[in-house]
Amino acid sequence: MYMSFRDSLEFCMIRRVVPKGKSFDELMQEDIDLMMDHINSYRRKKLNGKSPYEAFCRHHQPHPKTF
Repeated sequence: MYMSFRDSLEFCMIRRVVPKGKSFDELMQEDIDLMMDHINSYRRKKLNGKSPYEAFCRHHQPHPKTF
């Protein structure tokens, strides 16, 4: 199943903060960072109830060495 970015949850969450027609130029980097932190901490069904942050950390955690 193909889903365009405009149909994605992330796009919808961005549009809640920055409605269509509002310029991103009005936002400071801190505003964008806060918005993206919120989006990336939101749990998703497609990630088995984990947030993107949780999924990333789980996937990239160092593996214990076994001898």
